[in-house]
Amino acid sequence: VGPAAAAASAACVVARGPAALVLLGPSGSGKSETGNTLVGEEAFKVSGGLESETLFPSAREVDFDGRRWQVVDTPGYFDTSRSPEELAAALERFSEVVSDHIVALAFVVPYGRFSDAHLRGWRLIRGAFGDAALKHVAIVFTSCGSRTEDDVLDELGQLCMRSPQSLLCS
Repeated sequence: VGPAAAAASAACVVARGPAALVLLGPSGSGKSETGNTLVGEEAFKVSGGLESETLFPSAREVDFDGRRWQVVDTPGYFDTSRSPEELAAALERFSEVVSDHIVALAFVVPYGRFSDAHLRGWRLIRGAFGDAALKHVAIVFTSCGSRTEDDVLDELGQLCMRSPQSLLCS
């Protein structure tokens, strides 16, 4: 099977079910709130405290632009209130929740300097989904304060001019 046939086949598969957008990121980054914004209602419980609210992956479907979408909220990685075994068990339920049609991964992080924790999270996503999936990852900034989308894009453009090898620029 050539690349064109494979692409056509993949397009047919994606068209048969809801397209899944998976929210990934550290605990407290705003994944659940981002999911609520995307589905237009309070579908995912948001933590206002010191402990994580999202203990297991969950999903909601929404129609957008003539397409059925599945928005998937996931537990935060590096959750210090849970053992690595508990977090692994929670993430094993991921396949029970998400449709077979993951079309995008949203790496949700608070706006600010990209720290070592962000880099470790990026590596975790890369390890879990593989290098091929990276072209389907969008970085979603939360907690931007009064910055507009244009402000963030301008700052990102300046960063990429100075440091084109930055993770945020590739």
